[in-house]
Amino acid sequence: MLSGLTLTQEEPIREMTEYLNSLKLKGTFRHLVPHFGQAYNILVYLQDGSERKFRHMGNIFFKEEGFPTKEIEYDQATHIDRVIGLALMADKAGTQKITGTVKRVMSTQSGTSKSCDLETENGSNYTIRLEEAMLFDTTGQGWMILLI
Repeated sequence: MLSGLTLTQEEPIREMTEYLNSLKLKGTFRHLVPHFGQAYNILVYLQDGSERKFRHMGNIFFKEEGFPTKEIEYDQATHIDRVIGLALMADKAGTQKITGTVKRVMSTQSGTSKSCDLETENGSNYTIRLEEAMLFDTTGQGWMILLI
């Protein structure tokens, strides 16, 4: 089983929680047609010890385990990239305050890549390393991280 980015910093946890709570879902899809795009598996541990599993697919679909798949508005769905970018930056910087968001992936390694170089909007460069995570640049314009 793959593991991915674990949110431990207060700001990324707040951003992800606010994002998930703000989603305006519509429609129910029983049979999804194959769709090219990124997918995020999100596991949320609650204070009571329970957990919730979500799948954010191709900036179109959203599913909570045990519930039907719903549609997400594209403009809202793409915000997850900003949230995950902030989480990556906070993870890299530790306690440093992050002022930029991920602008683009500059390079990745092939196969079971565990690192990528990121440039922020303010021009800072970071190399991100994730243990047992998969990083892909599937289109040459974006990036995908599987959170499992």
